[in-house]
Amino acid sequence: MAEPLATLAQYVERHGEVLEADTADVESKLGQASRKVRNQFRTLDARMASDELDPELVADVVCRMVNRALEAPKELQDVTNASMTAGMFTQNLTFARTDGRVYLGKDDRRDLAPPRGGMFTAPMYGG
Repeated sequence: MAEPLATLAQYVERHGEVLEADTADVESKLGQASRKVRNQFRTLDARMASDELDPELVADVVCRMVNRALEAPKELQDVTNASMTAGMFTQNLTFARTDGRVYLGKDDRRDLAPPRGGMFTAPMYGG
């Protein structure tokens, strides 16, 4: 089993203290997030070993994933949208994931994606 891509200490450094009662949950989610990242980006460890990808950036992403999961309000689990009406005013809300699962967001994927190739030229032949 591979080591998590971020430690509890790194999580605390980025998001603040963790209650002792929540330590096991945070560490478990760090492992979940790490496995999800490695599954999506198979060459991640090799890219970090070759200095192509900064391990601290990877830790940033994993910690963000865990923080999102931990901040999900328990009362909104399984809610995807809500509508409120008061007189002639209506408010519609669509929620991001609120179920407490770790997930890779667009910015996370962008941060971890391998660099794209540079510009290229192709010969044009007229006929």
